[in-house]
Amino acid sequence: MAGKDGLLKFDMKRILFLLCLASSAAVAAAQEPDSLSVAVADSMFMELSQALVTGEIPVVKVDKGALVYDVPRILEKTPADNAYDAIGKLPGVTPQGDGFAVAGRGATVVIDGKVSTLSASQVSALLKSTPVSRIAKAEVIPNATAKYQVRGALINIVLRHDSESRSKLQGEIYGQYLNQYYGGGQGRGSLQYSKGKFSTDLIYSYEYGRSYNDNSTQARHRLADGSVHDIDQEMLTDSWSRTHQVRWGADYFFSEKHRASLVYNGSFGESGTDISTTGTQVSTTHSGRDRRLHNIRADYKAPFGLSLGAEYTHYNRPSDQLINSSFDGVENHYRTEDRQNIDRWKAFVAQEHHLGKGWELNYGANLEWARDKSFQWYYDPVTGGRISVGGDGGFTSRLDEQSQNVYAGFSKSFSEKWMMDGSLALEHFKNAAWNDWSVYPTLNVTWLPAAGHILQLGLSSDKGYPDYWALQSTTSHPDAYTEIVGNPSLRPRKEYQAALSYILKSKYVFTAYFSHIKDYFIQLLYQNPDRLVQTYRTLNEDFMQQGGIQASIPFNVGEWWTGRTTLIGAWQREKDSDFYEIPFDRDIVFGMVVMNNTFTLSNKHNFKLLVNGMIRSKGIQGDYDLPASGNLDVQLRWGFAGGRGLINIFCNDIFQTSMVSPLIDYGGQYMKADYKCYRQVGLSLSWKFGGYTEKERQEVDTKRFK
Repeated sequence: MAGKDGLLKFDMKRILFLLCLASSAAVAAAQEPDSLSVAVADSMFMELSQALVTGEIPVVKVDKGALVYDVPRILEKTPADNAYDAIGKLPGVTPQGDGFAVAGRGATVVIDGKVSTLSASQVSALLKSTPVSRIAKAEVIPNATAKYQVRGALINIVLRHDSESRSKLQGEIYGQYLNQYYGGGQGRGSLQYSKGKFSTDLIYSYEYGRSYNDNSTQARHRLADGSVHDIDQEMLTDSWSRTHQVRWGADYFFSEKHRASLVYNGSFGESGTDISTTGTQVSTTHSGRDRRLHNIRADYKAPFGLSLGAEYTHYNRPSDQLINSSFDGVENHYRTEDRQNIDRWKAFVAQEHHLGKGWELNYGANLEWARDKSFQWYYDPVTGGRISVGGDGGFTSRLDEQSQNVYAGFSKSFSEKWMMDGSLALEHFKNAAWNDWSVYPTLNVTWLPAAGHILQLGLSSDKGYPDYWALQSTTSHPDAYTEIVGNPSLRPRKEYQAALSYILKSKYVFTAYFSHIKDYFIQLLYQNPDRLVQTYRTLNEDFMQQGGIQASIPFNVGEWWTGRTTLIGAWQREKDSDFYEIPFDRDIVFGMVVMNNTFTLSNKHNFKLLVNGMIRSKGIQGDYDLPASGNLDVQLRWGFAGGRGLINIFCNDIFQTSMVSPLIDYGGQYMKADYKCYRQVGLSLSWKFGGYTEKERQEVDTKRFK
């Protein structure tokens, strides 16, 4: 183990050395004085209701509280293969798991202003399937007003809808092979046909993957009788999955701002997992899962500012598990079956008015209703009869939710230097556990003191709801030592945030922020004192607070090296005065460095090398201690045939240091997990025909599904 720790430290030092070297060059390059032509260009683009500030990349425009980035110009020197990579190039945006963060908080990504509340992994998959050629611009809003139907930070990807792209048959084929211990692949085919005012598109994708994980756990479990039990086990996990996705859509353009659309989304997949555990516990687990999703959505947008739409989603996820385990002299053999079945309806209406003299007014309403019908049962694998495990005999439930939201908002340009926008939303949310009325105020104030300088203050509030499955009155038993307990009494979290951003010389972005989240919920581990079982349960903490500063520094070294350094320093505090018998109040100061570099090897042959890296210091999550982590990724990309073809060879997590291995050493509880990770290598090829630019569709909201 000591040898592995030494190797990890050595790899982290290599990552840190490379990032520090690049950061030093970045600061040196960033300190070069601006040219006179840049200053003149800055002053020339100052306008009454919005300011366009130009210079070195990026190009940013302030419009009604949003920072609007010219994505095509940004990507001229810092290329990206898809919308996901392009978002990572935006100043002030940092990676957060499979998603992104703005001013220290997770950001919702929407397409053309349409809400798409996806899980992080679904957002990632959606964006990676969207080519950058479809993107016209990106709006980054640290505090979105209610008209976006999103609370908190927002990234709005605005797609191209020019008439030329709707006049012929276009398409794209894409294939990828990757290896991360096991091999996997993805294939996608897309077609779009347009004639006159009518446009239709069809997208089909298939993905297959297999993964391998090797992790070990050491624990000291103290019981109330004073005995201490050492747990030492190794778990090998072998998983596979395959997924089919189909999207069909049709649009009719009465005029440029007058459109009706209909979209169907289908997702069909299955997966399986085999787990083998040795050591203190000896067990085998085999599980299988299916997933079926159908979604249909209709939208209408009128030229006088009216928008309305309706959406229906049906989601069905059955799974089964066969468990055989031996632990502490007890044998367990059982089979479980569970299913989550969800139906959801949604409708909305919105209206915008341009009143003149810099005033704009917007208002609307959103209605949503959902029903979750779920069950979980245990069976004897020999007789097939229903049984109970650990005193739990299973459950069947039906959860109904209703949500009504009305809002009103405004935007006002007081002068060429001062702008303001805000909103007030009233929401009623009801289910078996909650019957709440909430008010959500949002306010953004923007000041343009000089050409190329932007100062923006944002104040906002938000509320978040736990996953449907976390609210069930159930206990799952993945093995004889572990149980996962539902919590029907979970409360929604309430978040309040203030953020101050300053853009210097149209390219350096500095942000200071503070957030307070009341009833912050998170799944935590607890070693029971009365029995030899560890329990995972989602609980409400008293609060979680975070305050920090962030700097984004772009730079160029000649014509061959373009990059950006993002520096983050933050303080985080979590308090739970009711965490079993061991309440905690913990805080930590942490730092993070993100580097994105593009080296142009040949302009003539469109040959580029991308080197990206991240390193983060130690952190906390509830009673967990999280060690430092980081990664270094390399891509070699070659565009050919006038940009129609692209070959990309990549290697991600070169030093195998991205996985976090958590530790609990608090209040007499001790658990240390060691997760291995494997570098990923692969090759992708894409080819566009007919001048193809893929048409993006509204994704299905499955954020809270199991």
